[in-house]
Amino acid sequence: MKKIILILCCGVFLSVGRNANAQTATFNYTGSLQTWTVPCGVTTITVTAFGAQGGDVGGLGAKIQGTFTTTPAEVLDVLVGGAGCSNDASHGSGGGGSFVVKASNDTILVIAGGGGGHGAGGIDGTSNGWVSRLGQSGAGSGSAASGGGGGAAASGAAGGVGCNIGSPAGGSTWAGGGGGFCGNGGLYNSNASTGGFSYLNGGAGGSAAAGANCVGGYGGGGGAGDRGAGGGGYSGGAGGTSNTIGGGGGGSYNAGTNQSGTAGFQSGNGQVIITWVASTPVVTATAVTNVSCHGGSNASANAVVTGGGTPYTYLWTPSSQTNATATGLSAGTYTIGVSDACGHTASASVAITQPLVLAATATTSTNVTCHGGSTGATASTVTGGSTPYTYSWTGGSTNATATGLTAGSYTLTVHDMNGCSATASTVVTQPNALVIDTTFTTANVLCNSGNTGSAKTVVSGGSSPYTYLWTPGGGSTDSAVGLSAGTYTLMVSDACGASATASATITQPTAIGITSVSTPDNGTTNGTIALTVSGGNSPYMYVWTPSGKTTATISSESAGTYKCIVTDANGCKDSVSVKIKSIAGINGISDNSAQIVVYPNPNNGLFTIESSVGGASSVEIYNILGEKVYTRNLSTTKGTNTINVGNQPNGVYLYRIISDSGDLLGEGRISIQK
Repeated sequence: MKKIILILCCGVFLSVGRNANAQTATFNYTGSLQTWTVPCGVTTITVTAFGAQGGDVGGLGAKIQGTFTTTPAEVLDVLVGGAGCSNDASHGSGGGGSFVVKASNDTILVIAGGGGGHGAGGIDGTSNGWVSRLGQSGAGSGSAASGGGGGAAASGAAGGVGCNIGSPAGGSTWAGGGGGFCGNGGLYNSNASTGGFSYLNGGAGGSAAAGANCVGGYGGGGGAGDRGAGGGGYSGGAGGTSNTIGGGGGGSYNAGTNQSGTAGFQSGNGQVIITWVASTPVVTATAVTNVSCHGGSNASANAVVTGGGTPYTYLWTPSSQTNATATGLSAGTYTIGVSDACGHTASASVAITQPLVLAATATTSTNVTCHGGSTGATASTVTGGSTPYTYSWTGGSTNATATGLTAGSYTLTVHDMNGCSATASTVVTQPNALVIDTTFTTANVLCNSGNTGSAKTVVSGGSSPYTYLWTPGGGSTDSAVGLSAGTYTLMVSDACGASATASATITQPTAIGITSVSTPDNGTTNGTIALTVSGGNSPYMYVWTPSGKTTATISSESAGTYKCIVTDANGCKDSVSVKIKSIAGINGISDNSAQIVVYPNPNNGLFTIESSVGGASSVEIYNILGEKVYTRNLSTTKGTNTINVGNQPNGVYLYRIISDSGDLLGEGRISIQK
């Protein structure tokens, strides 16, 4: 059999009707094999086949429909049967069957049998002037897959040749010819008088009268066999209508799913209709895994494509990946574009999400109360990420809070369920160590032997309130007053029991010391007194009585006793009384007065004073400059006193004997010669 490859654009054998959802290819009778190639992306087709009608008033062809799974580019062979021929008004061949088969392995999809031909011939070979020939009168022939119409020949005659003398008797391919009157069609063996083809038997012949014990009345049945059957003859037949002149309807064969054939449906030529829905790719995109940590890129998305023609090509935007699954994605919206083998495209989008930023804050809920203690505590707040969280503090705590802490810096590391991490730090403080400022603020004693001193310091650190204790003295505040010169120790204790000590020293000035030198008045009011002051704090102030003078040295004074009050810068006071002697007439005084005897004179500095006056008295010795170089108390009884001024240089010296009441008892000169 010659195959003709169907080219759609030529329009010779195929007409295609299209709508929005389905496409249709219709094949009509051509007398030749036709082919159809499954389009790209088509995996399911529906085939509807119609057998051809028998000749004259023959039976209608069958209708059969089936749905089949196919492969794109697969080639199907299509053969459409033609209507039976009519030799005259009462004799016609059976109609041709229509079928569809896979070209690759001759697998039949559907067969629709042709209708039986009108086979009413002359009875006993004499009626109506028809020349009786066994197996020929009223014989029909079919096309593909169906038998010819039954003849009206003598008993047992096989179906005869059809319209075209010399064609296989009773039918064409894959089906036997129609049987004679109550007879069976014979096997095809290249003998024109025998019906059938190859290994398939013809159908049963008709009976002499309706209702007799033969199928189909006068006309024989179409070809039987395992792949289809022709229609019955006169008065019905298998699948045909009863008591109607003409062949019965054709039978059918269907290899499809959930479909059935219908006999006696198609008039005229057969037909094959193939319908399919144009399949385009449909893609869905889903997130396989979202980003586990904010700002990460470990997400993935997958595309699933249905329909269209394989293979598919993929392109993810914006990642530019070309597989069905995209990996290493960060948060955002990704679009997958798919192209199938047919050039169709589809797209879908998927949103990749990420958790909020994992953030942790650490705070100090309790600072250490006492320096060196461990009463601190911290707390935390965590947001974002994916719960649950795990906590790790420096120091070992694995809770959201940490307690029993000493002073220091503490860092919290938080992990969420995806392994994302965040850190935060806080500082636990403590009071500074208790410290006494050793630089005391002090006020020293103003005047020697006084108690005007004070001390004060600053205490820091520790935990207030503080308690104070001064030793000696027992003061209980941060300052001590009314202090005399000495060292004082302060001990401070805080509320935690810590203590510290420090000492302060209070000083005092040395005592005011006054020395005086006077020169006697020689009767011209030329006496002087000069004071030398030490100790205390300079500068000093002087007040003389009775003169009222305010200098350390007074002069032009007459003989007499003068008192000076000395006041230092701190207001400390001391006083001295000094007597200015009179030396008026001293040159006329005898060295050996009645009351005083001095000997030897001159001397080497060692001499004796002999007094005849009782009572307390003292001796004063002055050099030539009027400076007092020696003084001592004399015996209170009359007698002698030894004076030693051997440490003085050679020269003339004045001696004076003065009673305690200030009276001059005697005076004179001595000469020291060594």
